[in-house]
Amino acid sequence: MTRESLGVPVFAIGVPTVVGAAAIVHDTVETMVETLARSQDTKSYGAYIGNLNPDEQYELIRELLEPEFGPMYVTPQDIDETVEMLGFTISEALHQVVYRG
Repeated sequence: MTRESLGVPVFAIGVPTVVGAAAIVHDTVETMVETLARSQDTKSYGAYIGNLNPDEQYELIRELLEPEFGPMYVTPQDIDETVEMLGFTISEALHQVVYRG
């Protein structure tokens, strides 16, 4: 929807409702590194991952996940209720801005 296609100004509001699986795994890397460091057999893996910068860690995780599972995205269990609540909140905010008084 654009001004050109509708003939009126358009205002868009986006609310993120999904997160990539690689981002979720990336958030758990610190715990994984600590766990790997506890065992002599896996200590070197933990050290390798721990020495990567956050962007390199993310890319490594993505490269490991995507060939097996493809790009995966996760949404909360209560997404229907969340979207309904967010839609209502945004509509009420816009209503108050447009129709003050």
